[in-house]
Amino acid sequence: MTQNNLGIAYRNMSEIQEKAANLKRAIDAYKIALDYFEPEVAPLDFAMMQQNLGAAYWALSEVENMKDNLKQAIAAFEAALVYRTLV
Repeated sequence: MTQNNLGIAYRNMSEIQEKAANLKRAIDAYKIALDYFEPEVAPLDFAMMQQNLGAAYWALSEVENMKDNLKQAIAAFEAALVYRTLV
C-alpha cells in the first residue's frame, strides 16, 4: 500500500510541477505495487491500483503520446473492471 501511496503522491505532485516526469514516477510506483498484489487474494486492492494506474496514464496522455498512453489507460481500467464490477 505504501508503494500505491507513493504513486498518489507523485500524481499529486504532477499537478504542481514537472507533470510528465512525476506522472511517469507515479506509473512506475503503481506498477511496482501491482507486483505485490494477487488479484485472487485482494481483488479490490488490485482493482484500485489498476484504476490508479489508468488515471495516471490518462493524465500523462494530456501532455505526451496521447494515443499510446490512452491505450495503456484503457487496458488498466479494463483490468480493474474484471475485479470491480456491480454484482
